[in-house]
Amino acid sequence: MGLEAKLGESIFTTKLDALINWGRSNSLWPMPMGISCCAIEMMAAVGPKYDMSRFGSEVLRFSPRQADVMLVAGTLTYKMAPVVRRVYDQMMEPKWVIAMGTCLCTGGMFDSYPVVQGLDKVLPVDVYIPGCPPRPEAVIQALLKLQQTVRKDRGTRPVSRAAEPMKVTVPEVRTPIKRQSSETIILNMGPQHPSTHGVLRLILEIDGETVIQCVPEIGYLHRGFEKIAENKRYHQFIPYTDRLDYLAPLSNNVSYAMAVEKLLDIELPKRGQYIRVIACELARISAHLLSLGTYALDVGAGTVFFHTFDEREKIYVLIEKLTGHRFTTSYTRVGGVARDASADDIKHAYRRLARKYHPDVSKEPGAEEQFKAVNEAYEALRDPQKRAAYDQLRARGYRPGEEFRPPPDFGRGGPGAPDFDFEEIFGGAGGGGGGFSDFFEGLFGRRGRGPDAAQPRGPQPPRDTRAKLAVPLQAVHDGGSVRVNVNGRQLDVRVPKGVKPAQVIRLAGQGTYGGNLLLEVEYAPHPQFEVDGRNIIHVLSVTPWQAALGATLSVPTLGGAVELKVPADSDTGRKLRLRGRGLPGTPPGDQIVELEITAPRAETEEQRKAYAKLAKAFDA
Repeated sequence: MGLEAKLGESIFTTKLDALINWGRSNSLWPMPMGISCCAIEMMAAVGPKYDMSRFGSEVLRFSPRQADVMLVAGTLTYKMAPVVRRVYDQMMEPKWVIAMGTCLCTGGMFDSYPVVQGLDKVLPVDVYIPGCPPRPEAVIQALLKLQQTVRKDRGTRPVSRAAEPMKVTVPEVRTPIKRQSSETIILNMGPQHPSTHGVLRLILEIDGETVIQCVPEIGYLHRGFEKIAENKRYHQFIPYTDRLDYLAPLSNNVSYAMAVEKLLDIELPKRGQYIRVIACELARISAHLLSLGTYALDVGAGTVFFHTFDEREKIYVLIEKLTGHRFTTSYTRVGGVARDASADDIKHAYRRLARKYHPDVSKEPGAEEQFKAVNEAYEALRDPQKRAAYDQLRARGYRPGEEFRPPPDFGRGGPGAPDFDFEEIFGGAGGGGGGFSDFFEGLFGRRGRGPDAAQPRGPQPPRDTRAKLAVPLQAVHDGGSVRVNVNGRQLDVRVPKGVKPAQVIRLAGQGTYGGNLLLEVEYAPHPQFEVDGRNIIHVLSVTPWQAALGATLSVPTLGGAVELKVPADSDTGRKLRLRGRGLPGTPPGDQIVELEITAPRAETEEQRKAYAKLAKAFDA
């Protein structure tokens, strides 16, 4: 400190090793060894959205002489292993290795004869990135971890690991070509080359700039799909189809599923066909963008690469929302697509159908029965435990109308899946007039008893039973009673005015073996209102002229219809407040009316002329 104080603030002192490590850690130059699927996400990490250059890795070098980090991404086969090792040996010291993807960590899903079960069998690995494939964020995190490792190194005296032997026996790299002239030279192109992208090797004999002969050498990415498929069921093999041609994984899913469907004579529902077509189109566009970007990169046009990958990220946002994954989605199923609608998707579908079939609005025949069915389905699918029960029934092969006999392990979700109480969900209490057990019985028939479900003998101790109670908003506002079905018995439950979600109502003696029935309150969905705390939200449709000129409209509330003045020059999304018209409380909530401008359909010639006149007036 004394020396630094004398030299001034512009000079600091440190150790030479620390200074060298600081420089190295902030200027790591990766050599991309992209050998299969993970290489696509490795390229995305370099793209404009994630911009790995922010962390000092500005340039990817395909030459081992210009790089100090080997970033291996993909599946390592025995044929590719000696190539990877040879390129590593040609890198200058000090050098580090990142293994990207589950295949390079452990072999992953490819426990097959051509695949090396982990990169550490061939190279010393510094950082592992799990995932199949890992996201670009994981690549950047691995780079940051490697920087921490480099800063702890010995600086001027790095310890070389190049002499560490391989832990497996790999074949020799052969050169299957015979020179036709002593005046020519043999040039090896690939498999690690910008223009062959990790899976193809070309051995060239050239005379100046003239290619005399070219011998292709294939098999560097042979992963044994055909043998793996022999030991998988049709659905189990779907994740492997993503990785057959990873430029458009969704299209591979669909092609494989179509072959199985043709074999089994399965006809797809229309909705499944539409989703597949849209998803395959997104995958096709994404694949073309990737090809265009990498081809441009091969001829030195790096800017094109960044533009195409920026557009691909927009497609990835849509694919991830649809399937839950950016890249290798495994989304298709034999007979359709995965049942993976999000909570928001289910909610939006419910609101649309509830408005369509609400008895006060719909004039369609059977609307009341349809409305009841929509409510029961929503009650089943909005609750994670009930949805898990439904999915287990479908996965076990039960179909509508069949008698359901629960197997001994029913309700145990397995690793990572939620468990649930079968008695409580299937035959227990349900809210909203009929409950969840009625929904199950309507789908799968009356419940039969499984072979191991004998009645217990002798007196049993009382046991509390927990269930959800879906309370209609009108009952929350007015107070009253809600009828529930408890193991075939109808009970009227008194609901206090202004009851809150998660509040528990206790019914003494109505549980299992004389125990208590504990009903946890939740608000039943309403076709016209949403709840935000104590406030009620209602979307009010207004015509363009009502929004522009102002109008006084009738608005439904839980306490009855009221008049609301819509100000002139209102836009969609404008919110108006009806004070005290929300749920009871201290203080009571308000009703928020959100305007939504909708244009009526022109059904007559006079109405079409009016729209044309309106358009002409605004164009002028």
